Amino acid sequence: VDADVVIHELGHGIHYQIVPDWAYGHTGAIAEGFADYWAGSASYRIQYLDASRRGQEFELDTVFNWDGVFGTRKTTRSLW
Repeated sequence: VDADVVIHELGHGIHYQIVPDWAYGHTGAIAEGFADYWAGSASYRIQYLDASRRGQEFELDTVFNWDGVFGTRKTTRSLW
């Protein structure tokens, strides 16, 4: 099993421990996003030193720029 999948599921566990009834409709999508963010952030830290050699580096100015109005750009790498 890929480590990202394990960390993604851990993100679900953390989220559901904090807010156990967030599992339906739009809140389920938010929970998926939280788990994806958790896995993507952990993967960035783990792979940072070796990422450029494998072509998997994160574009920090686009992936982690949460400005939804003025800073939106397309990126070649998603969080998941």
